[in-house]
Amino acid sequence: MTEKESGGNRDIRITPSKVGTCRVLTLSGRMTTEACELFRAAAVTEIQAGARSLVVDISGLDTMSSCGIGTLVWIDDDCKKSKCRMHLVNTNPHIQRVLALTGLDRQFHVAKDVRQAASGGKD
Repeated sequence: MTEKESGGNRDIRITPSKVGTCRVLTLSGRMTTEACELFRAAAVTEIQAGARSLVVDISGLDTMSSCGIGTLVWIDDDCKKSKCRMHLVNTNPHIQRVLALTGLDRQFHVAKDVRQAASGGKD
């Protein structure tokens, strides 16, 4: 899969890659409502391709709407149904706070970086 962008204003860029056996989606730009569908489709592609570990690197995100948070929940649920584990990495302080306020920091596997997530959370 190649990089994908949403909308005429290029809200988000999604760059898929592999690190060891992990599939990685690196996000940059703005996670707006319009970008959520593209993000969801990219995750489904990786899960359907047999990913057992999906790392979502959000270090390049400027903003994330409530739709983006909801999309993360949907992807995490879809991963669990497919015996895949989603790791969220490189969360900025604002997103960390949102995850803590919603309790999602206990639902998601959060790692500091892709390397830590790829090693199963051990550093």
